[in-house]
Amino acid sequence: MFKQLFNQVQNKYKEKLEENEKYKELLNKVSILPNFYSYPHPLNNKLTISYKLLMDICPDLNENDAITLREVIPIDELVLSCVYATECKTNVKFYFVATTKYLWLINTDGYLKYNYQDLSIELIKNGMLSKTILLSNMLFNINGSNEMLLPFIKLFQDSNYLNDEINKKLEMLCNTIPSIYYLNDIASGISIGINNEIVFHTKTFHYKYSINNIKNYELLLDNTVVEEKKSNHRNRITANKNSCYEMMIRITTLDNTFLIPILEKNAFTTLYSSTSKEFRENREFASTIINILDELDNKLLTGKL
Repeated sequence: MFKQLFNQVQNKYKEKLEENEKYKELLNKVSILPNFYSYPHPLNNKLTISYKLLMDICPDLNENDAITLREVIPIDELVLSCVYATECKTNVKFYFVATTKYLWLINTDGYLKYNYQDLSIELIKNGMLSKTILLSNMLFNINGSNEMLLPFIKLFQDSNYLNDEINKKLEMLCNTIPSIYYLNDIASGISIGINNEIVFHTKTFHYKYSINNIKNYELLLDNTVVEEKKSNHRNRITANKNSCYEMMIRITTLDNTFLIPILEKNAFTTLYSSTSKEFRENREFASTIINILDELDNKLLTGKL
């Protein structure tokens, strides 16, 4: 058993020596990244998709970088993977963001993007918390656990895997191309397709409807209705309420009723008050969804849809 363990250690040492030799050899031969494209204007657009969802994908992301990435990625591209990277030859630091359309390279100064079919990959150094990759004759170090990095690398090694991951991710759009897309920190929200299809989103389901299939939509603070479909206002006076334990939107269609969580009960069952940032932001987010649906309903009623 000792001999077997000794051989394993020896083989691992030999493997690391070979990796380092190959790395040194490549470092003198590889190309470097072209200049990043500058952003056409300051990135201060109001985000409609929470940047915190990116931080769930990539723990290396800080808040400022996550906001930058979210501002750059178009709303019709869904993120498959995000990893922190350094170009070995120049020490340029950035994030690889793999989406359903492109591989983006993004930092605070600018961006690049590549088609998947134009890229090939080879694993050069295989560490536990970082890896060195040769991506189309450019050498990069990427940070993260095997759980993060191996699926990212596989996107460029296996076209069937890439297509499967893209198709799985696109299922949440229910065969629509969003022109409007709102998601909050818990992945709840709404998207409106280019043909006015409505998709309601949560962590557990994505339902597609047209506006003429929706009978009512109501904003609930706990069990109290505080907003509802504008054309239904004459039937009921909604209540005023400035605090809650949870916030939801209830959707009633011709054949179904379901809830979209906006602000979930926390572990300590704490009351969210109107003075808290969390309450105010989510209340505004929920009202935005109600307003979007009201606009579509009004277009339907006036024959403009």
